[in-house]
Amino acid sequence: AMLMLYAGLRKGEVGALTWGDINLREGYIKIDKAVEFVCGQPEFKAPKTKAGIRTVDIPYLLVEYLRVEREKDDCIYVVHTQDGKMLSRTTWRFIWRSYMKDLNVEFGYTKNARIRLGIDPDKKIRKNIPGGLEIIIDTFTPHQLRHTFATNCYHAEIPVEVCRDWMGHSNVKTTLNIYTHLDKYYKRRKKTKLDEFFAQLNQTSDSESA
Repeated sequence: AMLMLYAGLRKGEVGALTWGDINLREGYIKIDKAVEFVCGQPEFKAPKTKAGIRTVDIPYLLVEYLRVEREKDDCIYVVHTQDGKMLSRTTWRFIWRSYMKDLNVEFGYTKNARIRLGIDPDKKIRKNIPGGLEIIIDTFTPHQLRHTFATNCYHAEIPVEVCRDWMGHSNVKTTLNIYTHLDKYYKRRKKTKLDEFFAQLNQTSDSESA
């Protein structure tokens, strides 16, 4: 999840990633392969486009996370099964379900946590995970984490061309569509704040007049 959230990698790129692809000293990842599933089993494949072969500069937060992981892992693959093999489609699904469960256990169940996450502390139970615990944080996909990476690039004011290269988009229009959508969304939010400001201003004026 960290590699998708903080480096914008695709799930197939994460599955094929080896420690030899990562330079922790200079803070970058080289992407030149991915994994596709044939009958549920992983096989290496080349990126679909030239843009998929790229170098992704990664933030210090991810560098330090990977450094800790590297110290306790002697497998060639960054993400792997307990016996050091690439993840199958079934294993991927199992790991992702476990990840979503852990997120809920760690962040979803205390009242303060719900309030901090902007979740109604009295939210009704919609469905259960093992142990009868309520799913508070809705399940999301690996691709959504990649989209979150693009969102963070937008907020950090990373030029769209740089974000395109990091994400491996073959056409800048793909990245630009994300940036444009976010731009429209946050402009609407700013307009709402302006409405709230004027409403509060009018209330103040009315109270002073009274």
